[in-house]
Amino acid sequence: MSQVKSQVLLGNAKGGEQKRIADEFRAKEEKKKEAEQKALFSALFKSVSAIQQTALKEGEDPKSVLCAYFKAGVCEKGKKCKYSHDLGLEGKAAKIDIYTDPRDRNGKPEYRTEITCTHFLDAVEKNLYGWLWECPNGGDKCVYTHALPAGYVLQREKKELERAKLDQSDDEMTIEEKIEEERAALPSDGLTPVTLATFMEWKKRKAERKQ
Repeated sequence: MSQVKSQVLLGNAKGGEQKRIADEFRAKEEKKKEAEQKALFSALFKSVSAIQQTALKEGEDPKSVLCAYFKAGVCEKGKKCKYSHDLGLEGKAAKIDIYTDPRDRNGKPEYRTEITCTHFLDAVEKNLYGWLWECPNGGDKCVYTHALPAGYVLQREKKELERAKLDQSDDEMTIEEKIEEERAALPSDGLTPVTLATFMEWKKRKAERKQ
């Protein structure tokens, strides 16, 4: 009987030791997994925070620029993202055409007039018009045309042309101005000023020498 009791106690002792070892192993595995998850989250956070979305240029279509977050696989906006999620469009850009109303891609509605919208014209003159511009007169529902008539020349372009002409005229000197400039650059010491009287005397002496 005592022998049987000893064997039971020994078995319990061994079982308790094995359980303790198993518990310690499970605890170590859990700590290891927790540390790996923290390292993974830290790496993901650093990689996301380091992402920089390319800034839009003036008149550039957001859908022509690839979303940097989508490229990294971390964009959470989905279809609501204003940037492109098409990897084939990376690096492409499209400048808006100021002579075509972008709202007329599927045809021009009947309520739209041919009159150019003054808000649109003002935005174009001030270089504020682009894909992100919204008309103060009802946005896309504006009844006026958001496009310049064919052959229309902007006021800012006219001013730039006039300024270029003025700069060009300033650079061009007349023959009289060039002669006067060269004469003024000559040393004044020992030289006779050219006047009508001195010129006539010089002409008379030259004629006498020929005779």
